[in-house]
Amino acid sequence: MPLTDEEIKKVNEEEEYREFVRYKLNKDNSDSKKSPEIAAILNLIIPGTGYMYLGSIGKGLLVLLITVTAYATIILGIVIHIYIIFDAYNKAKLNS
Repeated sequence: MPLTDEEIKKVNEEEEYREFVRYKLNKDNSDSKKSPEIAAILNLIIPGTGYMYLGSIGKGLLVLLITVTAYATIILGIVIHIYIIFDAYNKAKLNS
């Protein structure tokens, strides 16, 4: 059963409205002005929070996890290195 001219006009109007709503939703999401300076400062203070501020929650959490793990590894490595220096010194001192 073919559509009448009035029904076709109504369908076209609804489609135009849907397209307008899609455009507005995408525009609101993509054009929201986020400050690059704030994103950088947030990442400087707590790694990953700049990405979270920009809306990339998953990437922000991943960056935070990787950075914290890297810093913890470096700090643990430095502590172990200092320990073995003193341990070797004390063992050498005891043997002489």
